Amino acid sequence: LLDEMSTARQVGPNGGTLRIKQAGIVVKVPAGALDESVHLRLVALPGDDVAFEFEPHGISFNQPLELRIFVEDTELEYLEDQNTPNGPLDDVTGVYWEGDLATGFTILETFPVEYYDGRLIFETDHFSGYALAM
Repeated sequence: LLDEMSTARQVGPNGGTLRIKQAGIVVKVPAGALDESVHLRLVALPGDDVAFEFEPHGISFNQPLELRIFVEDTELEYLEDQNTPNGPLDDVTGVYWEGDLATGFTILETFPVEYYDGRLIFETDHFSGYALAM
């Protein structure tokens, strides 16, 4: 991505989807994940790193959200090029961070990532900043 991209929408107890097509990310909020309507925002950070900010920071969900990220045109495109089998990845980890990726950050949590047909998939039960690292 050359520039930061974002999308936002009101999502309530019936669930919903946030998507930034140009950044290749889809966030699915299942029904029941929220007790009330909330304004959610998704930001794709510029560059070929696979990094995103989710707002409001710190919000927790009753059920995990599913995040799907397409690897095409990212630093993880090599997964497609080497015909990576579908399933959990050993060499890619999701990270939840605090700070600024460009100037300094602290990793607060790591989580597993799965690969399926050109998409990286992981779940989260809260919003913050996420990146995928090798």
